[in-house]
Amino acid sequence: MCGFLNIINIDSSKNEYEKIFKEFKKINQRGPNSTKKISINYYTSMFHRLSIIDLNRRSDQPMFSSCKRYILNFNGEIYNFVELRRSLKNKGVKFKTKSDSEVIINGFKEEGNKFVNKLRGMFAFSIWDNRKKKLYLFRDRLGQKPLYYFKDKNKIIIASEIKYIKLVVSKLEINYKTVHEFIVNANLDGNNQTFFKKVIKVPAAHYFIIHNNKIIKKKYWSLKLSEKKNFNLKEFKKVFENNLKIHLRSDVPISFACSGGIDSTSLLIASKKMYNKKFFSFSYLNSLDELKIINNLKKNYDLDHKFIKFNKFSESEFNKMFKFHDEPFHSLSIYYHYLARKYISQKGYKLLINGEGADEVLGGYNNSFYPHLCKIKNLSKTDLNKLIKFYKLNQNKCMKIISERRYKYERTKFKLYSIFNHKYLKLNLKDTKKKIICFDNLKKFLKYKILNLDLPYILRFEDMNSMSNSIESRTPFVDHKLIEYLFSIKTKYFLKENTTKYMLKNYWINYIDKEYSQKKYQRPSFHNKKIVKYMEKFLKESFNTKDKLINIKKVLILIKKKKIDFNLLFRIFIYFKWKNKNKF
Repeated sequence: MCGFLNIINIDSSKNEYEKIFKEFKKINQRGPNSTKKISINYYTSMFHRLSIIDLNRRSDQPMFSSCKRYILNFNGEIYNFVELRRSLKNKGVKFKTKSDSEVIINGFKEEGNKFVNKLRGMFAFSIWDNRKKKLYLFRDRLGQKPLYYFKDKNKIIIASEIKYIKLVVSKLEINYKTVHEFIVNANLDGNNQTFFKKVIKVPAAHYFIIHNNKIIKKKYWSLKLSEKKNFNLKEFKKVFENNLKIHLRSDVPISFACSGGIDSTSLLIASKKMYNKKFFSFSYLNSLDELKIINNLKKNYDLDHKFIKFNKFSESEFNKMFKFHDEPFHSLSIYYHYLARKYISQKGYKLLINGEGADEVLGGYNNSFYPHLCKIKNLSKTDLNKLIKFYKLNQNKCMKIISERRYKYERTKFKLYSIFNHKYLKLNLKDTKKKIICFDNLKKFLKYKILNLDLPYILRFEDMNSMSNSIESRTPFVDHKLIEYLFSIKTKYFLKENTTKYMLKNYWINYIDKEYSQKKYQRPSFHNKKIVKYMEKFLKESFNTKDKLINIKKVLILIKKKKIDFNLLFRIFIYFKWKNKNKF
C-alpha cells in the first residue's frame, strides 16, 4: 500500500519540483518504508512505499520495466499475482523481484490495457510510456484505492490523496454542489466530484489514457445482475474460502478487526481453521453481550484477541485524525475507527483484514427488507408482523411497498430550511427537498449501495484511517469475483427465512458455530454532551466565517433550543472545520 504523485507539465522547472518533493517527503504516512522521485522531460513521479509483498528494496517504486520504456506507480495489492506471474513466466517473461508490482508492469508490457481485466485486487496505478509520452491510469473495479486528478491548460496532476495535489496547486476552490449534497442529503462519494473544484476522482472500473494534455476515459467492468443459480452451500464455502486465502497473501504479520458481528468474525475464524494459525484480533468493547460472545470464541478457537475501550472523547486526538482527512465525513464513528487503526499500528502491525462491505454485498441492512418485499408474494400477516417487529421496520411503509411493488428510498428526514442563508435558499429551494430513488427489487438496491451510496464512502474513510497509521487494510467481501458470484444467485437467498445475510449465516451454522449465528450485533453509539459542547464551541469561534450556504447564527440558536438533529449538527460542524483547515 502506497501513495504517489504524478505531474505532467510542459512548463515545469527542475527547482520547482525539488521544492515540491521536499514537502512530499514530509507526508509519508501512506508509505514510510521508502520515498523516491523520477523526472524525465516533462513527466515527474514521486512515490511513498509501504512494504507488504517482497520487502526487498528492489521492489521500490517508481519501477522501470526491463526495457526502461515504462514507469509504474502502483498503490494497492494484486491478490492473484502468484497465478499471473506463473502465466507470464510460462510465456518467457523474466522477473527480477517477487512483487505484485512487477507483475503489473510486465503484464502491461505484454498485453497492454487489456491486462487490467486479469487483475484481482484493490489498485490504483499509473504507467508512463516514455516513448509515446502517454500516461495510463487504472483504478480497481470497486474503487477501493483512491486516485484523483487535476487538469488545467498547462498541466495534469494525478495523486493518491488530494493533499498531494495541493503541493502543486496552491489555491483550490470549494465545490458547493458537493457541499450541498453533503449537508442536505448526507450524500458522500456518490459520484466522482470532490469538495474541491476541478479535483476529480478517476472513476472505479475505468482506465484513462492521457496524451497532449487530453484525457480519454474507458470503462472496463460493470456489475451484472443474474438469477441463474440456486444457493449451494458447498459452492459458497469454496468461493468464500478461496477468496479469503488470496487476501491472506503477505510477507508481514496479519491482524484482524473482529467486532463480534458475523462478517469480521467469519473471516477470522475461517482463517484460523484453514491455516491452524493464531492471528491477532481486536474489537471495541461496547457491551457485555459482545464481551460474552467474543470470550466464548476465544475459548473455543484459542484466539489472541484484545478489547479496546475508549473512555473519553479527546479534542486533540480528533484534531490529529482530522488533519489526515482531505474531505469531510458524516459520522463521529470515523474518529473511533481511526483510534482502532492507531492501536493496531502501535502494536506493530501494518496489515489488517476487516469485514467492511459485507452488508452491501450480502444484504445485511435492515432496510434491505423494503425492496425485498416488492417481489414477495403470499406473505402472511403473522410473518410480516414478525419481520416488522424484529427488524424495526415501518409497518405503513411495508404495506405500501407490497401494494405498489416498489420501494421509495429517501435519503434524509431533516428540516433544513432554518439553517440556510436566505439568499441561497431562494436560489436553490428545489434542491433542498428530499431525494427519492425507487427500486423494484433487492439486487438493484444492493448494487446502488455498492457502486453509488454506501460502499464508496466506507472505502474512502477506511483507506484514509488505515493509511494515516501506515496500515494496509484489506476487505475480502469487496472482491469483484465474490460479488459477481453472489449476484448470480437467485435474489430469494439473500434474505431467505426472514433473515439478513442468509448465505453467510448458513455457512456459519454449518462450519463455524450454530449458536452464535443467531446473535444480533448492535453498533455502538458515540454521541455525548462533551462532543456537542465541542462542536458548539467551534461553531461559536467560527461565527464570523462567511459561507454561501449556511447561517451559523441560526445553527447556534437551534443548538441552544436543542432542536437540531445530532447527525445534521455534526455535518455542519465538520464542514466548517474542513473550511477552516483549508483556509477558505
